[in-house]
Amino acid sequence: MDQDNFINEQLERYLNDQMAPKEKEQFEKEIAQSSELQELIELHEQVTVLDDEAEWITFEGDVNEIKKKIPLFEAEETKAFSEKLREFRNDQVGPTGRKSVVWKRLAVFSGVAASILLALFFNMQRGGDLDQLYVENSSWNELPSLTVKGNPVLERAEVEQLFQQKKYADVITNVRDISLNSEETDMNLILYQGVSQLELGQYQNALNSFREITLSNTIDHHKGYWYTAMVYLKQEDKESLVESLEVVAANPTYYKHKEASALLKELK
Repeated sequence: MDQDNFINEQLERYLNDQMAPKEKEQFEKEIAQSSELQELIELHEQVTVLDDEAEWITFEGDVNEIKKKIPLFEAEETKAFSEKLREFRNDQVGPTGRKSVVWKRLAVFSGVAASILLALFFNMQRGGDLDQLYVENSSWNELPSLTVKGNPVLERAEVEQLFQQKKYADVITNVRDISLNSEETDMNLILYQGVSQLELGQYQNALNSFREITLSNTIDHHKGYWYTAMVYLKQEDKESLVESLEVVAANPTYYKHKEASALLKELK
């Protein structure tokens, strides 16, 4: 048995938990000293066989992690090792006449990165795209200032300061306190409250805040539609997102009209 086949046999026995304790301990020391074995073990842990009869896989993990593996798949040393691995796997037949399941898992290592990326993107592309669109469109730099020049209202200024410090829970508390002690509801404060709720993942509360804005008689009531769309974008609720964006896109005078139109094109 040549060296490559010996390593492959050890891997199979190790991954199937067929090694004696001392042999397993020794092999784990070899793994600790071999980056090649570590990569192989890591891939085995990340890839799951969905059906014993099929050789297709899914990837459950961070999309960025698989991107880091691409240079590994493309390396000449990996391709050479993969070919040896494939040859060994094809020679191994179990009692039922089927190839060992563990080699179905490790077969991923012998493929080009695209095979894993396809499985990954089929399951994650939609979420990944919407995540990126949210990052691109959810800038809060255009929120109205709560500091009135020459006539500062300390309570309002404090809300803006807390928001800039990303103390969103404190923003919500302060807005609630100010509203309780005021005869009129300040929609700019409600806007800060809604965005803070969105940042904290309180999506239904955020929707309620933005709906309050859209139902108000203020000149900027239409801002509520755009921020409502941001909630749906964050939640990856494409149907509701499109409905909200269409309201904004249909009204040229509405806040973020151009951005809403562009975003609709991205989604279709």
